[in-house]
Amino acid sequence: MVDISYLLPTNRVKTHLEILQQAIDSVNNQSTQLEYEILIYSEEEVKGKNIRWIEEDKRRGPIYGINLLAKKFAKGNYFVVLTDDQQMRSPIDLCINMIESNIFENRKFKICGLGCGGSCRLPPRGTRIGHVMSLQEDWPHANLLRWPVVRRDTLDDLLNGFIFHPDLFHGAGDIWLGYYLAMNNEPCIEGPTEITPIHNLHDSTFERQDSNTVYALTKNFQNGDYAYVNMNLYKEYQTAHPEMGFNGPEITGRFE
Repeated sequence: MVDISYLLPTNRVKTHLEILQQAIDSVNNQSTQLEYEILIYSEEEVKGKNIRWIEEDKRRGPIYGINLLAKKFAKGNYFVVLTDDQQMRSPIDLCINMIESNIFENRKFKICGLGCGGSCRLPPRGTRIGHVMSLQEDWPHANLLRWPVVRRDTLDDLLNGFIFHPDLFHGAGDIWLGYYLAMNNEPCIEGPTEITPIHNLHDSTFERQDSNTVYALTKNFQNGDYAYVNMNLYKEYQTAHPEMGFNGPEITGRFE
């Protein structure tokens, strides 16, 4: 069985292939005793060492791609989310060993983030988020969960089968995931496996839209909807996306 599935959606095969290749090479260049695969989700084919390419039939966005790869294609016991403008600087074994250590012994969520040179906190009161010009709620004083490293049973049993919320298109998934973990009294931890930027390719096109979605999710949570993803609201989503492997509105995240 594969130990690690790296999940890497990209729309930059044509525009920044050299940066994407550097990100891929940084995975293959790490010394590890673990078996791994690199799943690439893109419209254009990508080939290379340890790569499995999954075609994006039209522009669906990185959040969709990450969730699809995890649910339908990944073989690993752990999922590692990557972006095409970051490079790994140390082995993934460090994060896996931490999750399997006594540090996580009493934590039900077996998930951490890759270390990226300093934590990034959830927005404090007064911050603009989406259409909200000044956040009036006191959110937890906790980290976002950027570049998650998540064990399969946590994804299936505790996150409804989604790494990032499927209502999102491009970003802000780290905000909702960090908020959700903090509200479950297990604020996220960034692990010892380091990543650093290759080149700033940040795309803010969908930032406002995705931030609005996250704000709505936090309000729902405050009003008693404690699910990471409320699957009872996803009948239409399940019908529209049979390729995701859903079987019905009461799904718990497991799939065929």
